[in-house]
Amino acid sequence: MPYLLNWTFALSTGWLADYLIASGKVSRATVRKSLSAIGHLVPALALVVLSFIGCNVDAAIALLCIGLMFNGAIYAGFNVNTIELSPNYAGTMRGFVSIGANTMGFLAPAVASYIIDGEVNKFKHIVAQLRANFCLLFF
Repeated sequence: MPYLLNWTFALSTGWLADYLIASGKVSRATVRKSLSAIGHLVPALALVVLSFIGCNVDAAIALLCIGLMFNGAIYAGFNVNTIELSPNYAGTMRGFVSIGANTMGFLAPAVASYIIDGEVNKFKHIVAQLRANFCLLFF
């Protein structure tokens, strides 16, 4: 469900971004920055709230769905920058960007296991807030 919401929100914000840029109502930079802000700040807020809700499973699922849905705005935000900055070398640039992103995919579990050290309750507060801080830091 979260990824279906992410996909539909990504498509709708992509269409919205194209419309706003084509109509000339908003500059390209403003559209990209606004969608990047939505795609990072709303998931960060959802993760912070998630760390404080306790054992309410329905609320946790709803917050994860909301956070991942709004994260779909990044596809019309900063993800198209490599194509706009250098269309001839977009694939190479995207490859280098993906190296950094994918490196976090195997470093994050190692760091999380080091932080929680077998105590699951630490995960809810420390790791979720750490992830939210990374959303804000790389915004």
